[in-house]
Amino acid sequence: MKASSLALLLIILLFIQTKAQDKSFRPTYNYDGYIQLPTNRKLPIKLNFLVLTDSTIFGNYYYKPQNGSLKLSGIFNKDYSISFFEWDNKEHNTGRFDGQVSKDRHSITGTWTSADKKHNFPFSLSLVTGMKSYWDYIRKYRALKEYHHIDSALKEPEKVLSLDLGNQGHSKIPKAITTLSNMLSISLLGNNFKTFPVILAKLPQLEEVSFASNNMQHIGPEIGE
Repeated sequence: MKASSLALLLIILLFIQTKAQDKSFRPTYNYDGYIQLPTNRKLPIKLNFLVLTDSTIFGNYYYKPQNGSLKLSGIFNKDYSISFFEWDNKEHNTGRFDGQVSKDRHSITGTWTSADKKHNFPFSLSLVTGMKSYWDYIRKYRALKEYHHIDSALKEPEKVLSLDLGNQGHSKIPKAITTLSNMLSISLLGNNFKTFPVILAKLPQLEEVSFASNNMQHIGPEIGE
């Protein structure tokens, strides 16, 4: 087979694989916005949710990362209205969002109501473009140059954006990893971690962490940082 024909075949196969993977993930919508508090103060919030085939919604949101996130569950109605109930980590209902989604899904506006119904505040959300599904995240990080050994990464700390330490028998991470201040993604899948390595909370740019196939027994609040 000629090289040009082989290259074309590879491109076609990659295109088919990408489309198949796109369809295998449900859309995850990510929004930034605010709740309008009294005295004209805006409380910034970040919200994301997954819409299932029966139009039910699951997700979470937070306004202060150090406080952790609140769970969301609700319904996306055919008339583009939404109702989200929010829950804390003890499964207590802490409030609800009722609003209207624009037809292009770029914005949501409505009212947040406290669980005791004593407080009602308007909210406004805007879609974070370019990150509609989980597969978008995967494509973003897999496109980065990956380092596969901690020692080689530590020799070029400013260049490291993605670090893949999968299936290397790790059970802890050296403190020196904090020098990788530009790192966006780290894969620790297939290792021997039992607890979340809190040292990762000191990496300011880190957005993606993979812990699949470990022996995880505990994840503390540090992961929220």
